[in-house]
Amino acid sequence: MSFLQMRRQRMQDDFAEQVQQALEQWKDAQNYFENVTDPDLVDYAIFGLETARRRYRYMLKNARERGAYIPYRLEDNIV
Repeated sequence: MSFLQMRRQRMQDDFAEQVQQALEQWKDAQNYFENVTDPDLVDYAIFGLETARRRYRYMLKNARERGAYIPYRLEDNIV
């Protein structure tokens, strides 16, 4: 494997890891939203959920635009 191929593979792995981290943050935000009981925190939970969703979609789009192979839409795992 050439240096450029190794570098490209490392870049794709980094993008995939960033997308996975964003997905985990989205899942955490979803879980928080589903379990928040204090009415004063509902808006905070909604904001966090929307922020995490947008970050995930941005990271996924960015990774794909830069040629990273993301085999499927990870967000399909989110209810």
